[in-house]
Amino acid sequence: NVSFAVSMSVDGGEATSMPSTSGLSISVPNVQVGSTYQFQVIAIDESTNQKSDPASVSIQIPDPTDEEEE
Repeated sequence: NVSFAVSMSVDGGEATSMPSTSGLSISVPNVQVGSTYQFQVIAIDESTNQKSDPASVSIQIPDPTDEEEE
């Protein structure tokens, strides 16, 4: 079995650990419009405790009021 260690930071702030999961998705409550969220994920083989290299992604939450009207 594989679990995933996930950490998250907002707008370049300090990273905080999120609960480990064996699922392929997570939910982030109360996201802030206009903020950038960076996630780092490490896969962990539960039988050997071997860890992958970290993978990272950044996501910016768009402000719907900034969209141009057509």
